[in-house]
Amino acid sequence: MKSDERPEDRPPTPEPIVTQPHDVVWPEGYRVPGDLLGELVQFVRRFVVLDDDQCDAIALWVLHSHCFAAARRTPYLAITSAEAESGKTRLLEVLERVVAEPWLTERTSPAALIRTLEKEKPTLLLDESDTAFSSDKEYAEALRNVLNSGYRRFGSAVICVKEGGDWVPRRFNTYSAKAVAGIGKLPTTVASRSIPIRLQRRAPGETVQDFYEDEAEEIAAPLRAKAEAFAEASTAELEQARRPSIPQGLRDRAAECWRPLFAIADLASEEWGERARQAALNLSMGARGDEASIGIRLLEDVRALFAEQETDRLFSSVLVPALNEIETSPWAEWNKGRGLTAPSLARLLHRYEIKPRSIRIGDETAKGYKLEQFADACARYLEPPTLIDPISNVTTSQPASVNGSGAFSSRHTTPLVTASEQGSNPHEQPDVTGVTAENPTYEQEGLDLGVASLDEIRRASEAGLL
Repeated sequence: MKSDERPEDRPPTPEPIVTQPHDVVWPEGYRVPGDLLGELVQFVRRFVVLDDDQCDAIALWVLHSHCFAAARRTPYLAITSAEAESGKTRLLEVLERVVAEPWLTERTSPAALIRTLEKEKPTLLLDESDTAFSSDKEYAEALRNVLNSGYRRFGSAVICVKEGGDWVPRRFNTYSAKAVAGIGKLPTTVASRSIPIRLQRRAPGETVQDFYEDEAEEIAAPLRAKAEAFAEASTAELEQARRPSIPQGLRDRAAECWRPLFAIADLASEEWGERARQAALNLSMGARGDEASIGIRLLEDVRALFAEQETDRLFSSVLVPALNEIETSPWAEWNKGRGLTAPSLARLLHRYEIKPRSIRIGDETAKGYKLEQFADACARYLEPPTLIDPISNVTTSQPASVNGSGAFSSRHTTPLVTASEQGSNPHEQPDVTGVTAENPTYEQEGLDLGVASLDEIRRASEAGLL
C-alpha cells in the first residue's frame, strides 16, 4: 500500500475470470468483424431477452470496449428497467465475459473508482446505479463526476492526494468504456451520453438458457480473443474513421454517442452499417421523448394543442386548462397539485424567449400566444411533427403546418444521409464536471427561469423541477 493511500481507497479485488489462452483461428471465409458481431449477438441472446436493435447495439459496443482508445468519445450503455428482476445484472454478467478488462461492481470508494479508471482503463460495469445515485453525497457526486467527464478522451476528475506531507488536488483521467444498470431513469447528463437498453421481465413463452459461469466463460473465451485480435488489427483504421455518415434525425449528443459504433459497423460490412443506423434511430430517437426536459415536454404539448385547435393563436385562459387536461403530462400536478397557471406557463416559456402578448380573436382581446412565437424554439428543440401528432394518447387533427400555416415543417422521410460533424469541445480540453448529488427543494412556482442563475437552474433541473 502506498504511503498516501488509505485502505478504503484501494479497489476491491474482483474474483478473477479464469480463462485459457485461445489462438485466434479465422475459419475459411470468415468475415471479420461482420461474423464476429453476429456471434456476439447470438451469445448475448442465449441468456437475456433482447430485441434485434438492442442486440446489434450491444454487439457493436462490446467491440468498441476493446478499441475505445481509438475514439474521441465512448458511448455508455444505459441498462434500465421499470422493475427488479428484469435481466440487468444478468446482462452485465454476460458482458463481463466478452468486454475488455471488465470491472463489474456495485460500489467502491470515490478515490478507488477514479484511480482505477486512470491506471487500468477497465470496462466499468456498474450495477445498482439507482442505489448508488441515492447514497451518500460524496460517492454520488464522485460517480456523476466520473460519468460526466469520462465520456471524453481527455475527461478528468479531481481528487486530493498526499504529496510531501500535504494534500493537493490532482487530475485523473476517467475515460473508459462503461455500462450502467439500474431501476428507473439515470440522471439526465448520464442518459444523454448513453445508448438506452431498456429491459423488461420475461413474458410467458420467452425463454433463455440457464446461466452457468463456467459454461458461459467457455463459450465467451474465443469470442473475446477474436475481439482482441480485431482491435489490434483495426485500431489505426478506426482512429481515422472520425466522420461516419449520420442518419437524418439523429442529432447532437445522440449522433456523437453512436459515431464510434458506426465506424465499427462500416468496417464490418454495408449490411452492418445499415443495421447500426437503424438501431440508432429506433433506440435513441425513441428514448428522446422519455428523457425530455420539462421545457421540451411543454413545447411538444403546446405545439400539439395548436394543431388540435387548428388555429394560429390561443388565449392563455384557453391554453392553460387544455395543458392541465393532458393526462400523460405533469401539468395538472404542477404547483403542488394546483395545476399550471398562466404566470407559471409564462415563466417556463421565458427561457425560449416566448412571452405572452395581447392578441385578438374575433371581438375579444386578451393575453395569449401566437403559433409563430413557437416556430424558432420548436425548430431548435423538437423533431418535425408527423402528419398526425399524438396528445394524451388520442390522435389529434392534422397539424397546422399541413394546412399551410408554414410555422412547422413536415417530417422528412428521406433515407439515411450524411450529416456534418457537430462534436462539442473540438479542442478536447480537460475539465472537471461536478454535479451536486443532493439538491435543495425548489417550489415550482418559486424559481423565475428568466432571472435565475445557471447554478439554480442546474440544481432545479437535477431535482426534476425543470
